[in-house]
Amino acid sequence: MKASSILAALTLVLTAQLFGSLGRPLLWNDEAETALYAERILRFGYPAVDDGRNDVFSCSCPREVATRGNVYTGSTWGQYYLGSVGILLARGSSDDTMRTFALRAPFAAVGLAAVLLAARVASGFFAKLRERALAAAAVLALCVLSLPLVLHLRQARHPAPATFLTVAVAAVHLRRWVLGRGALGVDLLQALLLVLLWHTFHPGALFLGAAIAGERGLDALRRERALLPAVRTALRETRAIWVAAIALVPELLYWRPFAVGTAIRPHLPFTPGLSAHHAWQMGLQLFALRDSLAPAALALAGAVVVARGRSLEPPALRRLAAARSLATLCALYLAASFAMPFVWTRYVVEVSPLLAMAAILSAPVALQGERRLRIALAAALVAWAAWAAPTRASELRGFAASLARPPLGPVDAAVATLRAAYPDPSRLTIGTTYEVTSL
Repeated sequence: MKASSILAALTLVLTAQLFGSLGRPLLWNDEAETALYAERILRFGYPAVDDGRNDVFSCSCPREVATRGNVYTGSTWGQYYLGSVGILLARGSSDDTMRTFALRAPFAAVGLAAVLLAARVASGFFAKLRERALAAAAVLALCVLSLPLVLHLRQARHPAPATFLTVAVAAVHLRRWVLGRGALGVDLLQALLLVLLWHTFHPGALFLGAAIAGERGLDALRRERALLPAVRTALRETRAIWVAAIALVPELLYWRPFAVGTAIRPHLPFTPGLSAHHAWQMGLQLFALRDSLAPAALALAGAVVVARGRSLEPPALRRLAAARSLATLCALYLAASFAMPFVWTRYVVEVSPLLAMAAILSAPVALQGERRLRIALAAALVAWAAWAAPTRASELRGFAASLARPPLGPVDAAVATLRAAYPDPSRLTIGTTYEVTSL
């Protein structure tokens, strides 16, 4: 089969994963919050807490901390504005399934664009057309097999746009510091993308900004071999972060994210043991078992061994430098996220395409190693596959079955019952301890 055919087939598979049965189950609590604030943006121009009849406020802190008058400031608004596109698409239908599909569709489209962008960036490090197609297909394959990534890119919430912006920031980063292209214009573009990421998912912007600063600092220390010169170099090479930080000062004063975090903290106390638990859950159970951490780590380790033992051609050196940069960004991003008092999969899955890119960029270099090294890497990869395959195969089969026959959750049943019993549900008062926004 031609490489281009493989790439096209994997693109179709990913598209089916993201858009298949997208209208069921109905929105869960956080997605419903996105929909409600998106609808109010179309009515008021901003996410209003009170629309004159109902309140929408689910932040775990006092209302006066996470609002400005009637404006919700408990999180930034990028996901709500993207959700408003879905609200517009849904207005032409009265069917719950079609309306849910319409609301989620813009997010799934952005998620598809994120993975395709990752594949395109990775393929750009290869010269021949067939090599480019195979590299892009390999990135797509790793993402298709990452069920946590696929599931989050389908949701009407921040992961899809945040993943796209994370990949875009990483792409600009590689262009600037690996390929050596551009200077001021590229730095300004990276600053703009970081600002957009903050407006979509501000913890992710903080994690990624810290990761970029750390990556530049480590690289400067490797080059300068002295602390003070390395600090000066790193400060100069992170000017995109400083520009973004300065541009965000008015927003920080308005949204007050640190005040919101301080108000939430008493409910979620943080300890070093909790950080270790996050690392175990996310590092091992998520990225090692269900994502591309093991292939990326093995391929990069093999590539580093090869690079130390022989002289590499410039294209191979660029691929290795890009893979090392991406791996460092992922490691520092995750380390920053583990310092949070709470970490969910949706807070870290944004770096999944970067791991796939690192694996594919470093694999060709690792394959240039001696026979013993290739055998060792293959054995380690087989061992990892034997450990991970049963879990991933079972989950992927379950996901495929859910696409063919979508399951109905409790919200689906509740909504169907209420619609059948009450022709005008707007007159109802519903008391519930959870899924308030869904109902």
